[in-house]
Amino acid sequence: MAHASRRARPSAISATIAARSRRSSRARGISAGVGSGGRESNRRRLTGPAACLATGRRVVPGLDVTGALSSIVVLLAVGLRVRYFSGLGLGDDYLLRNDILAIVRDGHVNFDANGYRFAWWLPTALGCRLLGVTEAGLIAPILVFDALGLVLVCLFARRLWGGAAGVIAALLLAVLPLDVAWSTMLASDVVLSFFSALLKEFPSPIAPTSWRSEPLRIWEAKP
Repeated sequence: MAHASRRARPSAISATIAARSRRSSRARGISAGVGSGGRESNRRRLTGPAACLATGRRVVPGLDVTGALSSIVVLLAVGLRVRYFSGLGLGDDYLLRNDILAIVRDGHVNFDANGYRFAWWLPTALGCRLLGVTEAGLIAPILVFDALGLVLVCLFARRLWGGAAGVIAALLLAVLPLDVAWSTMLASDVVLSFFSALLKEFPSPIAPTSWRSEPLRIWEAKP
């Protein structure tokens, strides 16, 4: 009996050790599962829409989220300008209207102080052909150029600082009171601003080589 009890005692100890080992392994497995779940949660947070917006990555395959948001901002900006339409009322609006009227009705350009502004009177004459020599016909081209200017500002910011910066830049310009007001006035300054910015985005082939290779160099932050 004594020998039997001595043989049974080591086997009982082995069984206890094995049970403890199984419980310890199970606990480590649960802990590892929680840890991997935490890592999965972190990965989900890192690849969420906010992170993608910050880094300019794509949330949906084939969809540039920052580009889509920038387009929405431009459309909302146009709606804001139409809602708070300034209209005619500047001191030289009557003279500018007569210049456009001469083109649309008589078919000739008055080569006076405004005759050289072909980038203004060409689209404005076209707008008045479509909408009549009215407030809408005279100012609609200005609004179109302002919207295109918003797109250029967004492209500048995207090139320099990424997609999120493009959205922010477009949003800031969209709600700028001065831009909202002047984009719906008969102001050729908006057209001039657009073409000036366009030459920075797409430099002329005859421009100096340094301009063509680094068209936004003067916009970049200096160390």
